[in-house]
Amino acid sequence: MRRFKEILETGVSRKIVISLMEKNADDKLAITDKWPAEIKFDDNFQLACGEGGAGVAWKEKELVYIPSIKHLIAIRVGEKYTPLGLVYKRTDEHPFKSILCVPLATDSNFYGVLTISANKKGTFLVPDFEIARLAGTLLTVIKC
Repeated sequence: MRRFKEILETGVSRKIVISLMEKNADDKLAITDKWPAEIKFDDNFQLACGEGGAGVAWKEKELVYIPSIKHLIAIRVGEKYTPLGLVYKRTDEHPFKSILCVPLATDSNFYGVLTISANKKGTFLVPDFEIARLAGTLLTVIKC
């Protein structure tokens, strides 16, 4: 429990925002939950499969890391790190500088994408990828 508290405190110090995106009736991803709760998102924001970092995570069923939103370049974090080119969908007001997108999926089902956003570019490191994958696996098990 102490380690979990340290992780949350680290998230707060890095100004981390966590959001859950799930498929809606239009078969697009929409934000259904977030932490901290007071963070504002555009209620109409949606992503199709393959669109934006979360949409690519959905399509590829792999963790996607966008180290610098300014440069719009993403990296698929699988067995190898694969540059994906321009994937980020820019919005008018986006306070984040880097994003991790974790698919919540099994071999046969897709449940959504966990996004972890930070206010500094290059915030996330390899251990963060593993923690994000673990969180995604836990959420997927809960959804099953």
